Amino acid sequence: MRKEVVRSVRFSVIIPTRNRSKQLMLTLASFERQTCPPDQFEVVVVNDASTDDTLAQLQHYRPPYRLTVVSLSQPVGRAVARNIGVSASSEDILIFCDADFLVFPDFIRVHEAYRIRHPDAVISGMPNLMRGAYTHFHADFSAEEKAAAAGVLRQAGLWHDAWLASPHTIDLVTPDDIRHDTGRLAQVMLPWNDGDPNWREFRATDAAPWILCVTRNLSLSREMFVRVGWFDGIFQKYGLEDWELGYRLHAHGYKFISMAEVTGVHQEHPAAVRGKEGNEENLRFFFGKHGLRNPEISLFAVHSPEDGLPVYKNALRILQHLRRSTSARHRSAERRFRHLCTRTAVRFVRDPQSPAYLRDKNRLQQAILTANGVYAAPLPARRKWRKIRRILSRAVCDIRRADRKAAVRARRRGGRRALRRLARRKKKAR
Repeated sequence: MRKEVVRSVRFSVIIPTRNRSKQLMLTLASFERQTCPPDQFEVVVVNDASTDDTLAQLQHYRPPYRLTVVSLSQPVGRAVARNIGVSASSEDILIFCDADFLVFPDFIRVHEAYRIRHPDAVISGMPNLMRGAYTHFHADFSAEEKAAAAGVLRQAGLWHDAWLASPHTIDLVTPDDIRHDTGRLAQVMLPWNDGDPNWREFRATDAAPWILCVTRNLSLSREMFVRVGWFDGIFQKYGLEDWELGYRLHAHGYKFISMAEVTGVHQEHPAAVRGKEGNEENLRFFFGKHGLRNPEISLFAVHSPEDGLPVYKNALRILQHLRRSTSARHRSAERRFRHLCTRTAVRFVRDPQSPAYLRDKNRLQQAILTANGVYAAPLPARRKWRKIRRILSRAVCDIRRADRKAAVRARRRGGRRALRRLARRKKKAR
């Protein structure tokens, strides 16, 4: 009897980078220690017009694995950079990895095991990919970030007070520390609470499973990626380009799986590189592309996953339960509340600072938070859902009452303006 030969899975690791030279070189060094054969994967680095020494570092780097560097003369953003990386890659399975994600030796092996068991799924490193380490003490850390880093480093016996005033970034972990496993990385890792409700909800896939699509550590087949249309290049600023891809993968029926293993750590850096403005702009792109009827999307303008994932997902579960209820009153309450979520998202698109948007957002968010408390309480089912329906219905009534008052004020202002115009005309006629 002939023995069946199992072919190993081969991977293309796509890493976009811009002005992250120090973190990138640590990440690339960590790929040197993979437990799989070096010919089982390639790494494609897309240098998105970095102005630091990224290009010089890459030109002198000679790893034991296959490395392709694509260097761009003009910045294009993370979405387009990843697409360029995929175009330059050659293997059938893609792993998206960030320049600041330092991988552990079994990183490729773990992805391989999941892909063999779930070849048509999206494999995500969330939530474990949120584990962090201070590989550098950045000079441009905020005061709060410096204090947090100092707390971790003091416990490890590595802290020097002079670093607070240093104009230079301090290297706490070097590529040789990674290559030779000196133990320094373990000293600078942040505490981790695996029981955090946010992390538990990331692992749950009954509501908005596409939230798992975080490209710090994510694998899927090239066929799946091409079928759903790659990353959308309209997302040029930071944020949401990976969730938008995940939403399309979910719409095509692909499953999402959260890997249980810890396969790397995020290298902490100043949060200022993200920026709220880009996130709001990208959210408008998201809304414009997929519409606002689905509460999975419209709730981003009321209570987004970043405001608290358990509340966001419970809101979806509540609306789904009411929508499927045999009670006409439950279904009506869900429909009216969902309609207001859609309208509030429309107002966000028009002006996220408008009084009307902020008023409706605050009232709907208050209702969602109150309903979430009832949903989580140990109450009899009929009583629980009756209370939740009343909470949502009361919010709808409050907003409609506020709309009527605003309309009356607008008519009064319009009437006064009309009287002033009439008086001006009469004055001119004289």
